[in-house]
Amino acid sequence: MMKIERVSATYYEQTIQPRNIFLTASFAELNRHKVNDIHYLVFSDSRTRLGIILGETDSALHSPFSAPYGGFCQHHTQRLQHIDNAIELLGDYARRIGKKVEIALPPSVYDETFISMQLSAFQRSGHILPADLSYHFQLSDFDFYDRVIGVKAKQKLRHSLREDFVFSKAETPLAKQRAYEVIRRNREEKGYLLRMSWEEIKKTTALVESDFFLLSHSGRDVASAMVFHVEPDIYQLIYWGNINDSASLRPMNLLAYRLFEYYSHTSLKILDIGPSTTDGIPNYGLIDFKESVGCRPSPKFHFEL
Repeated sequence: MMKIERVSATYYEQTIQPRNIFLTASFAELNRHKVNDIHYLVFSDSRTRLGIILGETDSALHSPFSAPYGGFCQHHTQRLQHIDNAIELLGDYARRIGKKVEIALPPSVYDETFISMQLSAFQRSGHILPADLSYHFQLSDFDFYDRVIGVKAKQKLRHSLREDFVFSKAETPLAKQRAYEVIRRNREEKGYLLRMSWEEIKKTTALVESDFFLLSHSGRDVASAMVFHVEPDIYQLIYWGNINDSASLRPMNLLAYRLFEYYSHTSLKILDIGPSTTDGIPNYGLIDFKESVGCRPSPKFHFEL
């Protein structure tokens, strides 16, 4: 019979050994201050089966509580029955402490088989919330990039390639801060919330391996990108953007091209570009841009127990 056990962060990390940095105890502990408590739960019978990390707030247990996604981690490959049993135990656990559970799974591209099994189990046991649409670039597509981008995107890329742009990887702390400053200004100009301060970025990148990139024009920083190494085969684009007065130069088309080109020369398979919906509501401009530069969509499911 399967049982649920609340364990320490150290035990969880050693036992479950998550493949994805966002699903590790180390990442959860880095963000402990954002919740009232953290629950590290392990599900086992004759052997360890699954684990999940939940952040406790006044109203709910959240997975994730300070990451793009959460959900179960499997200790080796598990059958659907094991996931069903774990969800039943998780629901009972939450009810005993008077909390609901809110889960956001990774985009299906991360692990189509395991995420599909979680989807099946959660939709039978809980309430499905509005799904989001996430985008990624399949790096093997770069070999025929001119065939996967739109006609207008080709024109914009050709325009940007004629401009005096310099693309570089930011290696020093000062260069990385310059990349962040472009993002900060981009969000300020657009009236969007920037969730992470520079200090938070520094603390996070002390744990999470990362890449920073700058795109300059005539010696001035006009666009940048920050990428986290979340899995061996998949990195996630955390932030990217350009300064408004550079838009006519088409820096984002060139930035996308240079990023895809850079990572196509590595062993990486997928660059996760992130969601283009919020609570299921689409940002059509963002969707159009990502699709125009060759990105593919995949669903990101949300549930409540």
